[in-house]
Amino acid sequence: MGNNVRSNKLFSQANFYTAVCFLFFLRKMLFGAFSFFGRVFFVMFFILSVYYFFKTIIEYKLPTCLKMLSFCLVLIVSYGSLLALMGIDIMWGRSADRYFYLIIHLQSILPIYAFYYFAKKQLIDDGWFRKIFVLFFVFTFIIFRNAQMIKLEAQGTEETVVNEAYGFLALFPIMVFFQKKPIIQYFGLLLILFFLLSGFKRGAIILGGICFLVFLWHSLRSTKESRKIITIVIAGVLLYVVVQYVDDLLQNSNLFNMRLEKTLDGDSSGRDDIYSKYWSFFWNQDSALAILFGNGAYGTLKHLGLMAHNDWLEFLIDMGLFGTLVYIVYWVTITNMCIKSYKTCSREIFLGILLWAIINLGRSIFSTSIMDMSLCSTSVFGYLVAQYDNSLRKSLSI
Repeated sequence: MGNNVRSNKLFSQANFYTAVCFLFFLRKMLFGAFSFFGRVFFVMFFILSVYYFFKTIIEYKLPTCLKMLSFCLVLIVSYGSLLALMGIDIMWGRSADRYFYLIIHLQSILPIYAFYYFAKKQLIDDGWFRKIFVLFFVFTFIIFRNAQMIKLEAQGTEETVVNEAYGFLALFPIMVFFQKKPIIQYFGLLLILFFLLSGFKRGAIILGGICFLVFLWHSLRSTKESRKIITIVIAGVLLYVVVQYVDDLLQNSNLFNMRLEKTLDGDSSGRDDIYSKYWSFFWNQDSALAILFGNGAYGTLKHLGLMAHNDWLEFLIDMGLFGTLVYIVYWVTITNMCIKSYKTCSREIFLGILLWAIINLGRSIFSTSIMDMSLCSTSVFGYLVAQYDNSLRKSLSI
């Protein structure tokens, strides 16, 4: 577990950076994206993120998964920079900011290095995440609720599908740090499941269900015999509440019933057709260069008028076989870290890494992951990787 000697400082680098991150991601709602303060926090976020990125790679020998993530980042910056220089053709089918590709990927990936750095410097620990969890939850709720209200007003309906429900998934790995406070831990899980169901996003609900079952399985296996009965009782109450809420949705929500019926019928909201179309496009390209190195940033948007909503196809079309291979190796290193962490790390760190991997691998298939990780996700991942790296180095030195 992390050292908490320095993490209790209120005005630490970690707390300042986290506050800037909050204000950056909420700037559109709080100030307006292009207002004076909106621009100030935009600049502050990227200056600090780039600073900690270089500080991390200079001061530390990165674990393999972060080395491969850095390789992915180099590709993304290279392709994104070419797009920014060349601009966007007006005939692409829909308007797109030529800088957006870079911005959305960098804001998703860079914080991982900052929180890895903070963990290495012992500026954050398990207790830091327990203390900040409420802020993370409120932050996620604000983004979710704002998106929900905008869609409800635009559609004029009482229920709507909210993509931002995925944000609540990112809270699952943080819950592992409440292992000694099971009531708080399971109440937090209940809130996460409630909002996942309320978002009606099938991918998020499926991944949330998987994470919840993994959480229960791990808790029952790792809990001491003297506390196992308490864990079973709390888990049973939680399951009962969830089942009752699902039953209420079945009785009163037309949207939930429609989404459930589509899922049971194998309706993927057109994803099968989209994936087939993109896969066919890739292999029927005349250019060997495009097959090997892709069509450039926003290649899916440029040639097919719609992003693939799947990391693997985005890499395949944009960066070709080379970029896809890099992304595959990145996930191989994540998988390897999961396996090794089972033997080298504490139970909480292993479970946190496992949950993070399940969520983000699933998102890479159902939606997107690498370009859309929330602050909750990147902060806990950076911390978990640092703890894994510390444990691995310690075990090798014995």
